[in-house]
Amino acid sequence: MKYLFLLTLLFTLTAQAKTLRVAIVDTGLDLSDERFSEHLCPEGHKDFSASGIKDTVGHGTFIAGLIQKYAGKGNYCFLVYKYYSENAPGFVNVENEVSALREAVNSGATIVNFSAGGSIFDEQEYLIIKTNPQITFVVAAGNEGKNLDLSKNKYYPASYFLKNEVIVANVDSNGKRSVRSNWSDKAVEEVGENVKSTMPNYATGYMTGTSMSTAVRTGKIIRKTLDAAK
Repeated sequence: MKYLFLLTLLFTLTAQAKTLRVAIVDTGLDLSDERFSEHLCPEGHKDFSASGIKDTVGHGTFIAGLIQKYAGKGNYCFLVYKYYSENAPGFVNVENEVSALREAVNSGATIVNFSAGGSIFDEQEYLIIKTNPQITFVVAAGNEGKNLDLSKNKYYPASYFLKNEVIVANVDSNGKRSVRSNWSDKAVEEVGENVKSTMPNYATGYMTGTSMSTAVRTGKIIRKTLDAAK
């Protein structure tokens, strides 16, 4: 009986250890939302915005829903990091984002979804991504309709073009690139035009942009990673 108990305990601990941890750095999430209960890590979620982890914008909830949709069932969990506040200046949101990325690394995330960016180079952001090659950072190409391969067009963190980054551009259901999507020869493409996903308060809605494309690709990476581990 004792032997059986130890085997059961060992199996449980092994299963927990193999749970794929996926960080979502965004506008937060209602952690009591039952639509995500199966894939929320039991601990580790943090609010870096000083406004509470609940999503009041809707973007983070939408992204989490898309990732979950394309990842499907499986042994993975989300670490929710809220970095963005509508009332904070841009540089503060960048500082919060860097803190969230650092926390994702320290918490053992294997994949980080960051469906955002900007035109300003941040050395800390760059170094966190570069010095953690074991982590896949899935990042948005941006929605300015620019060729990121040109030196005059920069959108970070996508424009770091680091080996452990997956840069995602937006196409429609026919594979045609959105006129608003940034692009690069180093980017991949996913559908992000008028896609449907979850919204706060158990609602659903539609959004368009490379943020959505990024979440779709993150979901696919999760599924591929889990399949490869079988």
